[in-house]
Amino acid sequence: MTIAQVLLSKGAHVPMHHHPQEQTINLLSGKLEVEMDGKRMLLEGGALLRIPPNMPHAVDALEDSVVLDVFAPTRDDWQRGDDQYLRG
Repeated sequence: MTIAQVLLSKGAHVPMHHHPQEQTINLLSGKLEVEMDGKRMLLEGGALLRIPPNMPHAVDALEDSVVLDVFAPTRDDWQRGDDQYLRG
């Protein structure tokens, strides 16, 4: 399992991507728009969203946001540093 606190500034964009890990987005504060499975969802502070393994998804920060992401199993790509979609 990997647990990460992610700070997204208003206007931040995480491009469409997928990974083999299941992900749970715990939006602690702010507002996000998530695109997944051909749908756009608005998340506000306190929301939880489960993203199944290998499900393409993208995120736009509509406000400064604090996210607690939980991935299972661990994000080995983060440990190797080959997660350029997020770092670019």
